[in-house]
Amino acid sequence: MTTEERQVYWEKQVKRWQASGMSMHAWCKKQGISDKTLGNWRRKLQQQKEVQNQVPSGWQEVKRTTYDRSAAMGIKLEVNEKIKIELKQGFDPQLLMDVVRVLTQC
Repeated sequence: MTTEERQVYWEKQVKRWQASGMSMHAWCKKQGISDKTLGNWRRKLQQQKEVQNQVPSGWQEVKRTTYDRSAAMGIKLEVNEKIKIELKQGFDPQLLMDVVRVLTQC
């Protein structure tokens, strides 16, 4: 069984246990599964989910694109393809500071 297959198997087992309404110990005993192993996988899968949902902090790569002088002056900020902010010439700097403050608190 590959690592990916093992992860899929344990994801299914955790979901089956949670849907059963039984205690982890009772469900594992009935299924012939170690409750310690199921608990470890539940923690591992939860941690992976939390990491995937985090917005990165710290330094980010800045990619330079070609400049089109015919386009309106502005700045486009992207963070991990999840957050995109486009600022046109004449934007409200206070609004940008408020947005950045909110994003850094997440």
